[in-house]
Amino acid sequence: MTKRQKFWFRAVLALLAVATIAYFAARAAYIQYRVGHLTPGWASVADRSSLPSPDIILFGDSRAARFNEAEALLGRRVENAGIGGDTTPNMLARLQKDVIERKPQTVVIFAGINDLNTAAMHDDGERAGIVAMAQANLSAMIAACRDAGIEVIVPSVTPPVRPDFLRAIMWGNTGADVEALNQTLAAMEGDGVVYLPLEMVLIDGGEYGQENFVDALHYSPLGYERIAAALRGVMDD
Repeated sequence: MTKRQKFWFRAVLALLAVATIAYFAARAAYIQYRVGHLTPGWASVADRSSLPSPDIILFGDSRAARFNEAEALLGRRVENAGIGGDTTPNMLARLQKDVIERKPQTVVIFAGINDLNTAAMHDDGERAGIVAMAQANLSAMIAACRDAGIEVIVPSVTPPVRPDFLRAIMWGNTGADVEALNQTLAAMEGDGVVYLPLEMVLIDGGEYGQENFVDALHYSPLGYERIAAALRGVMDD
């Protein structure tokens, strides 16, 4: 090997070492950030107690928060209590103020995907614990709303759809966890609780249609139109 070749070989090794260190540092920071969102009380919505009770409250994470045209699409008074990045521990902590005390006729709960993406970055033991926590929290939220006389509609959790390279590495495969959480939600259907399987709405040709998403996690305007049509069908029954 010539001196020039040795130089470039060492340079490439140094770059690979720096990239590896940067990746693991970024991964550790991202995991810490996501774990912080599993803490109750990390975020809240503005106090709306002085406002009239809405017909529908959209509650949950960014999938609720981004449902901007819900009122026009659903034809009812809608209050949005979604928070980007939210997880089920914080949702359970704010449920009383943001949903039950507002006394809507219906609550639509979009929840769970952030818990599952966080779980996917942990080893099997911790991962199973986070998934079980999400199942318990969602079950508690559904039961509390039902017991308060509020109709509950729970759309299924859709997995990340074709995530970019870095997100795919971070999140790994959440398919089994998504299925487990959806089974928990489906089992709660009945007595004022409706489970809405979004795969029936958003899957085209055997897979989630890209036109229904703006990125790996979030629905497009067309996706929300299709979800709204399914919600209208449930509420009009």
